[in-house]
Amino acid sequence: RPIDGNAHSEVVLKPMSDEYDVADIDVYEIGASTMSQILEYTQYSFKQKVDVCFLNLPLQSACLPALVEAAEAEGFSFAGIIPYLHLGEDRLVLHKLNTDIDLEKVRVYGDRSRQLLDYVAAELKK
Repeated sequence: RPIDGNAHSEVVLKPMSDEYDVADIDVYEIGASTMSQILEYTQYSFKQKVDVCFLNLPLQSACLPALVEAAEAEGFSFAGIIPYLHLGEDRLVLHKLNTDIDLEKVRVYGDRSRQLLDYVAAELKK
C-alpha cells in the first residue's frame, strides 16, 4: 500500500551512545514526512561521525513495503528482524553504513556462510 500523504509520521532519533558509533532511528508511525525525517536524522548522525545508522521499522505496517523501497533507494539495506523490540511489536531493521567495508578480507567457512556473505555484498551494492 502506498504511504498516505495525510498520515501522521512519528520518527525518533535515539540519543547516540559514547560507547558505540551507531545511531538508532525508530519509526513508530509511517506518514508523508517519514522518509524526509529519516534522511535528516541520517545526515545529522553521519556528521557526528557515527559508523552506521540502524533504521527500526514497524513490521506490521501496511505501508512498510513502500517505505523500505524508498529507504533502499537512499542506500539502506537489510540488517535483520527483531521481535518485540518496541512495545511488543516486531521490527524490520535496515542499516546504512558511513564507512567502507573490505569484504575481500572476510573469511567464510562453508557454503551457507558464503551465501550469506554474497547476500550482504549484493545488499551493500544497491
